Amino acid sequence: MSITKRIKENGKNISLNPVPGFPKVMMLEPSNACNHACKFCGNHSFGIRKMNMPLPFAKDILEQAAALGVQEVGLYLRGEPFLHPQLVDIVRHAKAVGIGYIYLSSNGGVGKTGDYEAVLNAGLDSFKFSINAGCKADYKAIHGKDDFEKVVERLRWLIDYRKKSQLNFKIYVSSTYVAETREAIFAMRDEFASQIDEYYVHGTCPVPGVESAELDHGFSLPCPMVFNRVHVTAEGYMNVCCFDFENALAVADLTKVSLAEAWASPMFVSVRERHLAGNAKGIMCGNCVAGGGVAYEPVDKELMLRSKRNAKD
Repeated sequence: MSITKRIKENGKNISLNPVPGFPKVMMLEPSNACNHACKFCGNHSFGIRKMNMPLPFAKDILEQAAALGVQEVGLYLRGEPFLHPQLVDIVRHAKAVGIGYIYLSSNGGVGKTGDYEAVLNAGLDSFKFSINAGCKADYKAIHGKDDFEKVVERLRWLIDYRKKSQLNFKIYVSSTYVAETREAIFAMRDEFASQIDEYYVHGTCPVPGVESAELDHGFSLPCPMVFNRVHVTAEGYMNVCCFDFENALAVADLTKVSLAEAWASPMFVSVRERHLAGNAKGIMCGNCVAGGGVAYEPVDKELMLRSKRNAKD
């Protein structure tokens, strides 16, 4: 299934209740660090301690998720998954506990092709590159690193490896464009689209911590991901949103409560009730609705401050 179809399917039949059934999709963040600094990403905008998720914790969360009926796990969120030295063990364990579909997104600038081969042989079902430019000059300006030629080479390697290995995995590319990069990105899409499963191109959207006067699309309430997707951060938090780079929407510490308890926690229920009422004033969700620039407070101040205090340790 293509990325576009998957987005549409996940947006259907959402249970818009304060405590919906546990989702079939979970995002598990191996690392909240990133080796790039893309202009439209908030990863480097806040003082959060960069860390990798401990492997025992990752395994425990995957076991809980499988028992709760999770069918798909995305191994990324705010950071670069290949910065985690035991990523292959996370993939292998996800398969071992019965997760049917495992996928990730990488900027392609870290690790080696041997690392890619390892996670694919461990059972990864789809591999997506995030390539937000179509030429060398644009890439350095957007990503902050001069990795364009290396990343394109790795995309070609991945296409060739699928043919040689005969493994049944999907290959995707996603590209976020701004006006000055749009033409080159679409040209690159035309070059590679027939060789992969989908080359997904889209404009920018509101991201806290990032100023942009060139938004292509925004969000409205209720946001589907509040009801149909779980986000587990490298810090061990359940978070409402994949765009939260400072844990302002963290609702529970999963080192202290179970996945099921966190999903039905009063903090998360309160956020969903606000979405159902169309009222995101004062929380980060209002930033997305307004298109940026809106003041907000964390839903759990202690969780946010704890990760910021740790950043200074």
